[in-house]
Amino acid sequence: IKGAISAYTVDLSVNYSTTDFSIATADVLTDRFNDAMYGLAGNNCARANADRTDASNDALRGDTGQGCHYFIPTGSSIGAAAGTSLYNHPDMYEYINGVSSSESHNELLVFDLVVTGDSGIELAGGNIEWAAGAQTRYYEGVYNPTGDNRCDGPCSTPFHFLGTDIASEVSNRQWALFAEATMPVLENVTVDLGLRYLDYDIDNMVAPKISGRWELTDTLSLRASYQEVFRSPITPNSEGTALELYAPAGEYLTINTPVPTSLSPEESKNISFGAVLKLDSGLQINLDYYSLAMTGPISRESSVCACARLLKADGTVYDPAVDAISDISKIEAELINGDDVDTSGIDLQVSYNFDTDLFGGTYVEVGGNTTMLLEFDVETGTGTTYDASGQWNTRNTVSPIELQTLPEFRTNAYISGTRGDHSARLFVRYKGEVDVPSTFANASAFPTLTKVDSFTTVDLHYGLSVMDEAAEITLSVLNATDEDPPLAPNEFGYDAYTHNPQGRIYKVGLTYSF
Repeated sequence: IKGAISAYTVDLSVNYSTTDFSIATADVLTDRFNDAMYGLAGNNCARANADRTDASNDALRGDTGQGCHYFIPTGSSIGAAAGTSLYNHPDMYEYINGVSSSESHNELLVFDLVVTGDSGIELAGGNIEWAAGAQTRYYEGVYNPTGDNRCDGPCSTPFHFLGTDIASEVSNRQWALFAEATMPVLENVTVDLGLRYLDYDIDNMVAPKISGRWELTDTLSLRASYQEVFRSPITPNSEGTALELYAPAGEYLTINTPVPTSLSPEESKNISFGAVLKLDSGLQINLDYYSLAMTGPISRESSVCACARLLKADGTVYDPAVDAISDISKIEAELINGDDVDTSGIDLQVSYNFDTDLFGGTYVEVGGNTTMLLEFDVETGTGTTYDASGQWNTRNTVSPIELQTLPEFRTNAYISGTRGDHSARLFVRYKGEVDVPSTFANASAFPTLTKVDSFTTVDLHYGLSVMDEAAEITLSVLNATDEDPPLAPNEFGYDAYTHNPQGRIYKVGLTYSF
């Protein structure tokens, strides 16, 4: 609902959404797989003794007439004819495969109210304008595991890879108030002031903001801002389960993330300042410095840090003094508020557009952007700081929270041209090299790899408008030079978060609007 009440503009909105979904996937049940390796797989296999190794079961092993089957793990079993010794019976597969399934229900209700107006207070540059508003949010989530993954308490997983789940229900309610004013202090100086208050289930907070812009000349302006921001925790309605390679053991293990009970908001104090140069010739340059001081960043514990709980199959904690590393069955890595993170950098954006006589008259635009990461310091909780900037951070044992690879330099550049119904664009994307520290979990497996090299790709795009611009045909070549991703120290051999292993890709598209 939008409208005016006296001299004020009012915007009121109500949004409600509900989502129901179910998920099901299969995985091998470890205990039943062991039955199959002993020739005792089958729902109708009536073994003589519960101990699958007992000699009294020997007469039943692989006796399909008794409903008992072997699993033949060799490649020769693929396509083997029914009745032959290498044939894997469908009943065996049905017996050893379990189902991990769940049903979820989510609801979200949001009320928003914004009122804007003119204060009537005159400054040198004009009237002070203001806005104020309120918001309330209610969320409810219900999660119900329905397959072999359901567990009503601490228990070991029955699967080869997947984990167990516990039924859960969460709800939270938030409400917030904000006020903001734009003050034209001078004809060429504008200052914005803002304040936001948030109240949620376990805490409340106030976040201020101030920013300003100074138009030095018609072509050059300066800008600066200070802002305290926050991200309130959204509590998941079920335990998280992931499958990851645990490098110290050389095995894929279940990483279990319990539903958190005491997360605080993630807060940061942000400072930025910069300049904007805009010339009549078509050249525009934006240069900015930023600094973010984060407190309590919300993240999952790293599975290889000392803070993670290593659990054995019986649910007890792994003790390296008496247990073998192969005894680790799963890892419990919680969602936490990590220690402080300080990061800063420089952003540069450049664009220049002009008309040329090329090909009978072409509009050309050239530009790009680059980010230089100056620091990314993570407090480790031990009185030391880990500098993640320019580092390969995957599975780092020093950082208490998960971090991705952070090159110091990232650059994108482009040149595009448009003439009539034709358009073409060339993109160059560069991601800088990073050092490989000795503090990541499987460093000993890569003793000579000290750097992950930089990665540069070139993309080409051509478009043709047809049917009076109602349709467009596009041709693209992604990674036109067919660059391979640089070698990285993990089981994939490349960094999936930063690089693309697909090589050269051709793409044809058609867009039609009516």
